[in-house]
Amino acid sequence: MADAYGPLGGIDWIPFAPTDNTPVYLIAAESAMRERFTCDRYAPLDNGTVAFLAESEAAGALVVVLADPWSLMLATYRGQAAVCDQVRPGRAVIAVFNCDDQETVQRSAELRAAVARSLPTVAVAIRHPAFFRDEPHSKSTLRAEIQAVLSEMHLRSIQTRSAAVVGDSSPPPIVTNSQRSGATSG
Repeated sequence: MADAYGPLGGIDWIPFAPTDNTPVYLIAAESAMRERFTCDRYAPLDNGTVAFLAESEAAGALVVVLADPWSLMLATYRGQAAVCDQVRPGRAVIAVFNCDDQETVQRSAELRAAVARSLPTVAVAIRHPAFFRDEPHSKSTLRAEIQAVLSEMHLRSIQTRSAAVVGDSSPPPIVTNSQRSGATSG
């Protein structure tokens, strides 16, 4: 579905076209704002990704990488995605599948294989929801997944800073929203 990709590259990708024409950057911004975060920078997957990720990590920013399985079928994007295949406390990767698109449904196994080839560490070896998710199949589920990983990364960053203050050098446990009892979203 070529019309799901705009002239700006990945940031104006429309992941759920043609049933929902919301660009991915708006979905990401809405999701961040619902968790009381700002979404002040969008970056396409290109030659500047390494610098973007390094700057973000140095600044302590949380980064959610939204991966398009169709793009990961292309060698160029697969190579560029390799820089995202690292476990970092402030980074999560979400592979987005449009299950309303018949071709996506028909080629699901091939697309999932492309994601696994592109992200063998986070998508296959680690495969923990704190660092990788591949369930979003609609705007609402993508929004929920972005909100969940932002909340979890934020919690981990607080735990890490708290441990540093008290002098505990052991890493904090990985806690997901599903493991927190009594948690509500507001």
